[in-house]
Amino acid sequence: VVLMRRAGSGTRCSWLMWKILNAFGITDVSVKVHGSKNKINQTRCIFNALQRMVSARDVANNRGKRVLDMTPRSSIAQAGYRPD
Repeated sequence: VVLMRRAGSGTRCSWLMWKILNAFGITDVSVKVHGSKNKINQTRCIFNALQRMVSARDVANNRGKRVLDMTPRSSIAQAGYRPD
């Protein structure tokens, strides 16, 4: 499971995952591995997750909305949201 974290909070995962994500320039994520923890399966898992990533623009197009319509508007929902 790969989850986004707040900007500046860093990467929380195993050393192997950190090295792979760092090579791609990905920061501020949290990774939880379920099942086998051997290094080959972890590497296969993270590459599979990276290949399946979808941008916010693609999700908005599939839903027939604009990206701006999908951003949180309430103060509670915006607690972890920081536009770049």
